[in-house]
Amino acid sequence: MTRRTLAGSLLVALFVMAMMRSGSAALDVLPIIDRPPLTAAQAIALAEKQLRNPNQNLLVGIDWAKSTKFTPRFSDGTRLLPVDQPDSYSWFVTYVYKDDELAAALAELGTVREFTAVRVIRVKSDGTAAVMAGFRS
Repeated sequence: MTRRTLAGSLLVALFVMAMMRSGSAALDVLPIIDRPPLTAAQAIALAEKQLRNPNQNLLVGIDWAKSTKFTPRFSDGTRLLPVDQPDSYSWFVTYVYKDDELAAALAELGTVREFTAVRVIRVKSDGTAAVMAGFRS
């Protein structure tokens, strides 16, 4: 081992030991998470009742999250509007689907996609479900 390699290894070892000693090496404390009263399967069943054509929607995500912290895994540029009960946890069921108007506009630009839009359904702890409103800017 050269002196430079040895010095570098020693420096890394000291850094790791200092991190371990201070307790900050790999310690993350989870936030308080409310336990969902509904299972994920129950939330999906309630969400699918909100869909006009369930077979034309592809389920791409389900998240148990605080309403203010939720962001969908996929985005079509829609900004979701603030929800009531912002500090409560809910199931967020995310689907992608083909929006015919958006698909036609994309086709004119030479882009063809099977799915062109995102729909998020919020299922509250009490079992009420509704499509989240949003706007495209």
